[in-house]
Amino acid sequence: MRIAVIGAGIAGATSAYYLARAGHEVVVLDNQHRAGFGTSFANGGQLSYSYVEPMASPDLLPKLPRIVMGLDPAYVMTRLFDVQLMFWGIKFLGQCTGAHYQANARKLFGLAVQSKAALHRILDDCLLEFDYSRTGKLVLYPDEPSLDRAAESIELKREFQIRQEKLSRAECVAREPALAGFRGDFAGGLFAEGDEAGDAGQFCRALLAHCQARLGVAVRNDFQVLRIVREGDRVAHLQTSDGLFHADHFVLAAGPAAVDLGRTAGLRLPIYPIKGYSITLPAEAAAPAVSITHVGHKVVFCKLGGRMRVAGFAEFARENRALVYDRIRALATLSQRLFPEACDYRGALNGWAGERPMTPDGLPIVGPSKLKNLSLNVGHGMFGWTLSCGASERLAEGLRA
Repeated sequence: MRIAVIGAGIAGATSAYYLARAGHEVVVLDNQHRAGFGTSFANGGQLSYSYVEPMASPDLLPKLPRIVMGLDPAYVMTRLFDVQLMFWGIKFLGQCTGAHYQANARKLFGLAVQSKAALHRILDDCLLEFDYSRTGKLVLYPDEPSLDRAAESIELKREFQIRQEKLSRAECVAREPALAGFRGDFAGGLFAEGDEAGDAGQFCRALLAHCQARLGVAVRNDFQVLRIVREGDRVAHLQTSDGLFHADHFVLAAGPAAVDLGRTAGLRLPIYPIKGYSITLPAEAAAPAVSITHVGHKVVFCKLGGRMRVAGFAEFARENRALVYDRIRALATLSQRLFPEACDYRGALNGWAGERPMTPDGLPIVGPSKLKNLSLNVGHGMFGWTLSCGASERLAEGLRA
């Protein structure tokens, strides 16, 4: 079967790999000049199998007034009266119950475990360079109550063979000596030895190069898919910048752009883009080897080879993909205050912003759509890098069934 995959980010690249492995003729269509250049390009870098809890949770509800009023520096509301955000927000609030949170978290943990195993099988099959490391992840909590609440999930994660340890501040420093010079408050943390890291953009390009060389996948960059044209309950063709494009089956894996493209085919995808920012700096000898997330500041630190990736912010700014320099400067200032010796802060900050396609329940939408020859691999939110291999494996298995 000839399958067109729309999007060459992490979801599109892994979809192409699994579909080609299953024997399909695959063509990847992407509007960027190279793969992994959108949301995947400079994300946080962490493969956070132990930390994929949905954003919609009972703990978030008391914080919402501060977020809406702009008093929480980690969240930025620039389009408060956006109708699309309002509809999405109503669904999001409906997922903030204890029962929904537990059910959604279990599904995410199951997919994360599958995704880790799937990535390892890919790496057994392919020689890929993407600054991959397996040094674990440490999540720091600002006070004892927040640490104790987070530790309550350790038993649930153990059901999925995800192992975390609760560590005191001293034990965190023993585990990651770079924290001895950390100039921020934290009471302790949760450490997951099995968590990993890597450059998602590099992974996309390396995997697609393997697919082209070994699996016969075709990749067309700078290729604009303008519209998904349907006839009845099927996709007839794509309207593109290069004319009409035909295939037997189509996979929509276009990240935040999937919302508008899906609408052309009559789909209403419950996805809202939440913009995140990152900087990438030269790492110094004092940089932490372990990936670190500080819950209080909502910021992540991830070493990628000789670079340090620092990422944060959740900005509700649909259709505004501009790089806001104040956010970049704030990340650099915070990083320099917390880890003054970890990076070389004297040069370019290499700032980046990308839209993370979030669903209200935090679960990606993977599988068939209401159109018989259109499948979906969208809505991975903040954990696209972590969940993509497992999600794409499920997608390919569904098409084979």
